[in-house]
Amino acid sequence: MFKTARGAALFGGFVLIALVVMTIMSVIGRGINAYGIGPIPGDFELVEYGSAFVIFWILPWCQINHGHVAVDILARHFPPWLSQLVDILSQALIFAMSVYIARQLSYGFLDMLAYGETSFILQMPVWWGYATCLPGAYLWAFTALFTLAKSLMLRGEDVSA
Repeated sequence: MFKTARGAALFGGFVLIALVVMTIMSVIGRGINAYGIGPIPGDFELVEYGSAFVIFWILPWCQINHGHVAVDILARHFPPWLSQLVDILSQALIFAMSVYIARQLSYGFLDMLAYGETSFILQMPVWWGYATCLPGAYLWAFTALFTLAKSLMLRGEDVSA
């Protein structure tokens, strides 16, 4: 699971680097705007699609490394059993949320596929953006289930050691 999440994050990272390079090239093209050099048409559409892609493909890595935001001002003073309970509850909530988001993304994908909506400049089907995010969303849900199961298995172990 760790390797799969890491591979997904690396894939998302490469796409993010490509988006940054494309944005820089488009900005430079806007500045020059001569000799056939200009902005990249539809760059904001590509950034929109690509940003969603990157987020969903990096979420499994964040999940497996417990990288989500946590407020543990009080939790560090909890006894070990209460810290474990809070961890299990938070993992369960993240799992439920990831499943819900993946399900809603699936519904959005089916709607966009049925309507045939396209982007304004590039005329790309909007469902493409949804379709590229779905595997990352479901991988996040599966990773959240994995981390929840791991937290439940650690429940019986002595955490004070």
